[in-house]
Amino acid sequence: MKNGDIEIVLFLPIKQMQRFSKIAQEDEENKSYEKLRDFIYQFFPENHAMRQSKKIEIHDYIRYVKEALSFDDNYFTTSYYIQRDKANYYALFFLTSHIYGLDRILDTKWNLDKLEGRGFQLNQTLPFGINRLEEPLKQFVLNNLRTNIDLYKFVLIQEHLPIHAAEILKKWNDEGKLVDENGQQVKSRSKIYYMNYKNSKEIKLKLKLIE
Repeated sequence: MKNGDIEIVLFLPIKQMQRFSKIAQEDEENKSYEKLRDFIYQFFPENHAMRQSKKIEIHDYIRYVKEALSFDDNYFTTSYYIQRDKANYYALFFLTSHIYGLDRILDTKWNLDKLEGRGFQLNQTLPFGINRLEEPLKQFVLNNLRTNIDLYKFVLIQEHLPIHAAEILKKWNDEGKLVDENGQQVKSRSKIYYMNYKNSKEIKLKLKLIE
């Protein structure tokens, strides 16, 4: 993976893993939980929620595994879950060393799940996807100049698409809250503020949010 030529798709029975995580750690003599126990001990420090006795909600469990598979942010990762029924979840985890690989798999995810970009769920009860991006994006650009390169990477790591961020940035710009490095209202010829792989190595604009 280090040379950018290899990408990994990992399928895990995530609901079963969640179900047996607690007992796997409590009953260390039981060999049937050995692989799960080894996984938890190797990927999560003692103070992590995965090592605590409290049951973890399934979407948080998936997120923790996804974050662990980034190997301390050395790789880009994302997940896609499949809810078979009320009791069964499975999850696919995608790992890549190249940001364009993350770009493409996120595009696929959002085409499959247009509301959340997360997975297939019997009853969609999570908040509408783009709303999850607004607050993190706000904190990222508030009083801090960010380039189109910074924004592109940040948005993908948040598991959203540039078009989602562009909607939010446009709203702020229309409200007069978005300025460039000269303190002027941002003017961009690109509807997505140059947040794409084509412009991911060239600074096209700098902007920040003011309040």
